[in-house]
Amino acid sequence: MIVGTRSTRAIPSTGNVSLSNIQYWTITHPFLADDDNPRSSFRAMYRMNLASFERLVNDLSQHPTFDLRAHNSIPVYIQISCAIWRLANCHLGYRMCNAGLGVSHGSYIKFFRRTLIAIERVYGSNISWPVDQERVQAIQTGFEWPPAPAHISTHRLPNVIGALDGKNVIIESPRVHPEHWRDRKGNFAMKLTAVCDDKCRFTYIRVGDSGMI
Repeated sequence: MIVGTRSTRAIPSTGNVSLSNIQYWTITHPFLADDDNPRSSFRAMYRMNLASFERLVNDLSQHPTFDLRAHNSIPVYIQISCAIWRLANCHLGYRMCNAGLGVSHGSYIKFFRRTLIAIERVYGSNISWPVDQERVQAIQTGFEWPPAPAHISTHRLPNVIGALDGKNVIIESPRVHPEHWRDRKGNFAMKLTAVCDDKCRFTYIRVGDSGMI
């Protein structure tokens, strides 16, 4: 079970303050190590290390979608962990998340949608398709001549401005035209498409198309 410890830090009264510099949650996991072990690491379960996950929680928890007043509201770090778990382990489904994090099917879906809204609003300005010619040229150079010592520098991919990949995110059966959402493996799925530059920074993300597209 993932555990979050709430802490209060003083917020500077002057200057622009990055949300990442104001820590509200410290995350631990009693059964996962913060290393690269393919079976027992935090990275293997969530596709990111513990420090990155903690920063994500602290950034996204500032968004109003997580401003829940109910006395029995599930902590924001659990909600975000459900969403990240779903993206990192979509082939396992919500039952494993229920066993590991103790949330119901309905809550599992709500937490996922809530996290996506927060990601779009909090990090949306960091994702932009390269249109400035200087940036385009820099990305092309990065793909064509990736950083390496001069004596082993290798000519790689010319005239490339992005690396494209996609993923089918397993979803529950839609009520309207469910067969439109089946992927090639027979699962109900929603497509996620992403493009990144030569430094692995996202430049384009699209989610929502049906699994059969």
